[in-house]
Amino acid sequence: DLLTHPSGYTLEREIREKSTGVGFAFSSPYDYGGLVFYGKTEFVDCAEKSKRYDNCSSLSICVLESTTWYDLLINLFPSDYLVKAPKF
Repeated sequence: DLLTHPSGYTLEREIREKSTGVGFAFSSPYDYGGLVFYGKTEFVDCAEKSKRYDNCSSLSICVLESTTWYDLLINLFPSDYLVKAPKF
C-alpha cells in the first residue's frame, strides 16, 4: 500500500463555486505542492512511473476521498488501485 502526501493547498484548488465548479482565485499562486508517494520502494516506483503491470499489479494507493488529490489520481490510475479513506 502507498499513501499520498498532499502539500500545496490553494483556495482555487480546494474551494469551488457551486454552479460552475470553478475554483476561487484571488491571486496567482506562487508556490505549488507536488504529489508524493510513501510506502515500499518498489510500489513507490510503480506509482511514480504509472506502471500497472507485473509486480505493480498489486499496487494500492490510499487517498482521502472528495479531495483534489483523488480527482488527480482517478485520472492516472484505475479506481480499483485506489483505496478511499474518509475525509476527517
